[in-house]
This record gives sequence, structure tokens and C-alpha cells, in this order.
Amino acid sequence: MRSKAPLVLMEQLIMLVVFSIAAAICVRTFVYSDQLSLKNELRDQALVQAQTLAETYKYYKGDAEKAMSEFGGNIDNNTWVTYWNSQWQSCEQNQSQCKIEIAEKPSDIQGLGKAEVSVFYIDEKVIFNFELAWQEE
Repeated sequence: MRSKAPLVLMEQLIMLVVFSIAAAICVRTFVYSDQLSLKNELRDQALVQAQTLAETYKYYKGDAEKAMSEFGGNIDNNTWVTYWNSQWQSCEQNQSQCKIEIAEKPSDIQGLGKAEVSVFYIDEKVIFNFELAWQEE
């Protein structure tokens, strides 16, 4: 009479391999979802910060100097540029994770000011941009 022990061991080995593959897929999925969550959190926080800067820019009717006095940054070729770190505090370019630019645009309508707000990852990849308009006096 033959022993069935080798067959049981083979079955357990196959189940262990299947379980290991399933666990590896699950871990990879969790890591990917965490990375995606962090990326979306950055995008959402960048949108909130960009809206705040845009409203400030509108409040000062396109005067980047006055808006810059509230949040810092610098002005380069009629474009207000600010850099932000991971805690969403204004910082220098070499410490930043995100850049927000507000560039004044010419308007076809008299009495209407326009600007474009652009948000970038630090590697210059665009997260999003939107147009801003305000009524001038």
C-alpha cells in the first residue's frame, strides 16, 4: 500500500504558491492605491491653494505686487510665481513640491482683466490650469 503523504504535500505546496501570488497582487494593489491617493491629495491641496491665490489676485485687480505682499513669491515677466512645500507653506524653489503661476493675459473686453493660473509639479508637469477674470474700474 502506497502512502498518500507526497500527494498531500504537493497539494499544500501548490496552495502556498497560489496564496503567495494572490498576496503579492494584493500588496502591489495597496501600494498603487496609496501612491494614487497621495497624488490626488496633492492635486486637491494645489487646487485649494491656487483658488486662494487667484482670489487674492482678483481682489487686487491684477496687481501682482500687492498680491505678492500677502503670499510671497516673485514676479517674472508679468507672471507671479510661488513655490509650495509639502505642508503648503511658501518656500524657495529648491525646497518645493509644487509651483503656482498667475500670468496676466490681454483681454478683448474693455474693463475686464484676465489671467491664467497654472499649477505644476516641481518637475514642470502641469497639474491643471484655469482662466481668471475680474472687473476693472
